[in-house]
Amino acid sequence: MKKVFLLFTVFLVSVSAFASGTQDTGEELSNPKIVVYNNNGVISGAGGETTSSPDIIAKMRAWILSETGVDVEVIAPVVGQESQKLNLLLASGAQVDAFWGNWPDFSSRNMILPLNDLVDDFGPSIVSSWPEESFAAMSDPEGILWGIPRSTPFMGNPLFLRADWAVKYGMEVPATIEELEEYFAIVKKNEPDAIPLLAEMKGKHGSSGIFQTFLGAFTKYGASNWLDSDGKIKPQELQPGYKEFVTRMNEWYKAGYIYPEFASLNRNIIRDMIKSGKVAANATWYSNVTVPYATTESNNPGINMIFPEGGLSGKYGKAETIKPAGVEGMLISARSENAESVIKVMEFFYSNPGNHQVAYMGPENELWKWTNKDKLQFEILKDRTGYLGDYAFAMGLPMERAVSTDSPQMAKHFGYLGVGTVASGATPDGLDYSRGKMPVDAGVVYDPKVIENEIPGYADLQRMREEEVIKFIMGARPMNEWDSFIDDLYSIGLDDWIEAHTKMYKSQK
Repeated sequence: MKKVFLLFTVFLVSVSAFASGTQDTGEELSNPKIVVYNNNGVISGAGGETTSSPDIIAKMRAWILSETGVDVEVIAPVVGQESQKLNLLLASGAQVDAFWGNWPDFSSRNMILPLNDLVDDFGPSIVSSWPEESFAAMSDPEGILWGIPRSTPFMGNPLFLRADWAVKYGMEVPATIEELEEYFAIVKKNEPDAIPLLAEMKGKHGSSGIFQTFLGAFTKYGASNWLDSDGKIKPQELQPGYKEFVTRMNEWYKAGYIYPEFASLNRNIIRDMIKSGKVAANATWYSNVTVPYATTESNNPGINMIFPEGGLSGKYGKAETIKPAGVEGMLISARSENAESVIKVMEFFYSNPGNHQVAYMGPENELWKWTNKDKLQFEILKDRTGYLGDYAFAMGLPMERAVSTDSPQMAKHFGYLGVGTVASGATPDGLDYSRGKMPVDAGVVYDPKVIENEIPGYADLQRMREEEVIKFIMGARPMNEWDSFIDDLYSIGLDDWIEAHTKMYKSQK
């Protein structure tokens, strides 16, 4: 695919001239500048501005410039409005060289660059860091790579429970749906301020906690499209057992177990509730528990949030659904004039986990320090209130697991990821796939162009699938109307959905 990048020839020559410090005329070149919208999940700015210390941001920017020769400006997202801000930035024509998103949504509109040649030429450490399935998820059926991966297959929605409350009331940690219901009832009766179950509809990286934590207990395939006996791919709502799942969620909601506003939560609200110690069971993205856990422990002495050993189970086996390697990653804008510089900065981070460590944790010896740099062991000196990871572009397990620490502030989070266990070969909790079910269509990329052309009612279908299921769970729509709901889906194009998704599935499997 070298031909794809012939248009960059002049640009590449100018970058080579920069490396030597002069143009052909002998005049000094300025450093190339890139602008990165860091919506990869590590930070969320307030009011559109970064909440990190301006002094630390300046130090980080200067450090990267000195190490790479590239001036990197970061734009922070607004929590809960990450996509809206991205759309505004891209529509405005302002310089945005790189951002995170689902590549099919942008490649189909010619808004991002293919990366094969750039990564081959300038990113060998990027290539060696990620497993094949992660690159496969970021590539189209023709093998064109559209972004740098953000994820591997991952157990992102374990059911974290307050084991200390189970012990307090004479129970084992619930391991089945029936035991979990008993736990909810006891908590509801004896802890009047508690939230028995905190769940979410939409979480980080496209997750959906209420489905990915529980649906596998009620259906054979979990939170997944599935291959029916007629050879066609169908949505999860048509799985045998799905109606039973929704019925049970409605029963939990009516009993006061599920937090009433589960459909409209954001990360800050979730983490505040978890830190309060009121959450008895958590069915949101794992890091909502693990990242602030030191604060949760400080606020609630004796608290012990763990998930059932081996995972929660039900009638159809394991309840949790594995989050497969996704189509979300770092994308380079088609308007970028400095694509090579983006890759060079990313190569700098991936070439040495210590570089990522600084990008993630901030300047060395201010918020943290190395205790053994050769072994990539570090100690946290104080809370990361001055730096939120604005320059942490290489997020994901390859870099995060390469370092280690005994600092209690991040022990829960790093423990779940298996930080520092790469050399030992131990399987961390986040990669223990025995606890869940892999989606049937993991690795299949559904082309937005095909969806747009062959499913005219797609937007209405997606809206109805989400909104009506919420209504059923909350009791705003009675369960005796479930069959009518399915009929409504067919009436607005579910047959088209099935045919288009089946065709794409079979072309890639």
